Amino acid sequence: MTELPVNFWSEFDFSDGRLLYAETYLTECMLHAQYLYSGENAERPIFLSLVIGNGYDDSRGLFHIEILWDNEKRPVACYTCKTCEALKKLTYMALEQVHKELVCRRLSYYGKLWETIIVDLEQ
Repeated sequence: MTELPVNFWSEFDFSDGRLLYAETYLTECMLHAQYLYSGENAERPIFLSLVIGNGYDDSRGLFHIEILWDNEKRPVACYTCKTCEALKKLTYMALEQVHKELVCRRLSYYGKLWETIIVDLEQ
């Protein structure tokens, strides 16, 4: 397999965020979307990023999804899988988790308020 189906990303709703990049060719970063976490400081808004890629060159599995907080040092969630069907399922799960994070606002620069969610679908 060298790429995802051409319309793969079209069934997902990224409209409440900002889709920076989406590609069906298998590469390290196939999709990058940002979601505004806090706009209280107009000079320094805080974002959650959804990054989906192909991990053929590392140990994360064929596909990997990460939800990253603004500083991108520690992921909120990591999802890995080996098939397109599983990637579709995990993308829905990741989008649901992004929306949960935006509502519950459990993240903080000032402390370890959460643990990274890790989901690995062995298929």
